[in-house]
Amino acid sequence: GSVRPDEDFAMVWAKAGKTAVVRDIVRAARKADVILLATDPDREGEAISWHIVELLKEEGLVTSTAADITRTSSEVSSAAAGTTASAAGVLTVKRVTFTEVTRAAVLAAFAAPRALDAALVDAYLARRALDYLVGFHLSGVLWRALPSSEPLSAGRVQSAALRLVCRRECEIERHRKEEYWSIFAGLVPAAAAAADTAADAFVGELTHVGGSRLGKMEPGSRTAAEAAAAAVARAGTAGRLIVHDVTERDVARRPKPPFTTSTLQQEASSRLGFGAARTMFAAQALYEGRGWSEGLITYMRTDGLHVSPAAVTELRGVARAQFGATYVPIAPNLFSKVQK
Repeated sequence: GSVRPDEDFAMVWAKAGKTAVVRDIVRAARKADVILLATDPDREGEAISWHIVELLKEEGLVTSTAADITRTSSEVSSAAAGTTASAAGVLTVKRVTFTEVTRAAVLAAFAAPRALDAALVDAYLARRALDYLVGFHLSGVLWRALPSSEPLSAGRVQSAALRLVCRRECEIERHRKEEYWSIFAGLVPAAAAAADTAADAFVGELTHVGGSRLGKMEPGSRTAAEAAAAAVARAGTAGRLIVHDVTERDVARRPKPPFTTSTLQQEASSRLGFGAARTMFAAQALYEGRGWSEGLITYMRTDGLHVSPAAVTELRGVARAQFGATYVPIAPNLFSKVQK
């Protein structure tokens, strides 16, 4: 199998279908002295870089071992320099990451290369092993238990998510529908009505009937709602709608934090009707800056809320120029992820 639990979860990798890609990578590597791996700054990106290093080791182009990926950038630089000097033709391989495709971010990343992150690689390998051991075996059980013309599958994440969806669906099915109505009236002060202007018009919601506050589910029928609405209309015609008091208060609303992957998908769905795949395709294009000289958003596959200080300074300058200093806080807003 692809994962062998009895051998410390050793994995068997296949290059099927990627022969041309592998050939191109090896061919380019043979012509290079230094390779900078700039794959995405996440677990999957680190895994791709690791696979490339393993491939180059198989071809005899890289002599690093698994222990090398835990060394610091300075150690890697000095070790690589020594390797190159003592063994002609041996590649120097470094890892660079950036979360925005801008000139400043790319130059900063290339100025501070590092080694591969062993923790991210291990996380990737653990996920791959679990996906195979859980998904592969459970899918077989599912096929036998629930024969279907459509291939069914199970998995480490999707099976748990499906359980949550089913639980929620059961709650919805158990819910007992109750009818209730809300009554609103368009109101204009007498002075404004006499002047035939609607400048001070507002909408009021009925909350009390006969001196008693309406319950959460009241009025509970169309008949009761129509009767209450008719009573309001009669009172308005007779001039018996009176403002008893006015309460004013200051309301402050904090700005929303930067998008994460999930909140980006939610907002795109509610405002634009986009599915998750379409949202991520558009986000990828914005990140790469297709049609522009540089990227337009930071890396979109993240649950972090950090924004680089340079970007914050630039954004504050744009806001001040466009809207005025009143709309720029004295100190930048900082957001942190809520730990659950």
